[in-house]
Amino acid sequence: MRTLDAFGKCILASGIAAALLASPGTAYARGYSILYSFGSQNHYAGGSDPNGVIKDSAGNLYGTTNRGGNLSDRGVAFKVAPNGFETVLYTFCSQSNCRDGAYPSGGLIKDRAGNLYGTAGEGGINCQCGTVFKLPPNSAGTETVLYNFCSQSNCSDGDGPDGGVIKDSAGNLYGATAGGGTYYQGVVFKLAPDGTETVLYNFCSQNNCTDGANPIGGLIRDTAGNLYGTTLSGGNLSDLGVVFKVAPDGNETVLYSFCSQDNCSDGGYPRAGVIEDQSGNLYGTAEFGGGLNCDGETCGVIFEIAADGTYTVLHKFSGVDGGNPIGGLIRDTAGNLYGTTFDGGKYGGYFGDGVVFRLAPDGTERVLHSFAGGSDGKWPEAGLLEDKAGNLYGASTGTIFKLSK
Repeated sequence: MRTLDAFGKCILASGIAAALLASPGTAYARGYSILYSFGSQNHYAGGSDPNGVIKDSAGNLYGTTNRGGNLSDRGVAFKVAPNGFETVLYTFCSQSNCRDGAYPSGGLIKDRAGNLYGTAGEGGINCQCGTVFKLPPNSAGTETVLYNFCSQSNCSDGDGPDGGVIKDSAGNLYGATAGGGTYYQGVVFKLAPDGTETVLYNFCSQNNCTDGANPIGGLIRDTAGNLYGTTLSGGNLSDLGVVFKVAPDGNETVLYSFCSQDNCSDGGYPRAGVIEDQSGNLYGTAEFGGGLNCDGETCGVIFEIAADGTYTVLHKFSGVDGGNPIGGLIRDTAGNLYGTTFDGGKYGGYFGDGVVFRLAPDGTERVLHSFAGGSDGKWPEAGLLEDKAGNLYGASTGTIFKLSK
């Protein structure tokens, strides 16, 4: 079970470690394998609660964990080799007062030189408001803080980056913070290679925050330089979030306000960002809403916003097929969408331990794997990665896994 903090961050119950060590005696699905299990090192020195992975041409997987590491329990950046060997690239909060960042959130990105970039939701030199960091290739233990949030008065430059960063061809980084800004409800920012930060948009600039508030997911950027993302709250009077577009000149457009339909049948509380296809259609997930009852809770939706602005619910989760999607989506060349849900599936009792799913273009959803807890993993919060062979990679609370479709 989980609760939500002020920004909607997922806080897991304290019994996770014990639950992961107890095997449910359930066989893995065909094609499903565990590449690495967290908690195999003393005091979770190898990390705990991974945020998702990226992959290099040699087959190594890279990511961050929100917890674990040394006794400070503030997270790590890691590499998992094809043979399953894990290397801790950096342990956060290794400096006094966590000046190097703490609780890394979102995934990593990698440039052509092999440098890794990401965000830490807390830590840094200013009021523990988070950082943007860089890790050099093949150099475990070395980190550079590129930016400390709350470097400006009243945290007008942002506070709490939760969704990672993206990078353009000129080396500029883009991301969002859940808090801070002129109205204390988050910002979209740009970080230049020289370390100069520019706030591109302040959320809650409109009455009643109809433009959105508290973005916690990642961003995407199109060829024209427009940025797209979601906010956890704000929007219309239901306050259940929006999908937004921020133009290069800083102008924001709300593409959709959630819970605009009766009983929130269109979904609410999107936690992840969106993806875009070649036609300009956007796809994403909302954690709650959908109008279907799942053991007392509505279970979330997969949605599409067409290039002409038309909003369509592609799938409503109902429990056994998954529930409460927190991570984002990926899309293959045939138009299938893949992702994970935090709850639902065959195992785990009242709420379930989550699933990996595929949604075909005709709307047919198939559960590719139901997490069973224990050594199988449970409660995936991040999206997936697909390699050239069509294999899927992802992270659950206790594992890094591979799934052959």
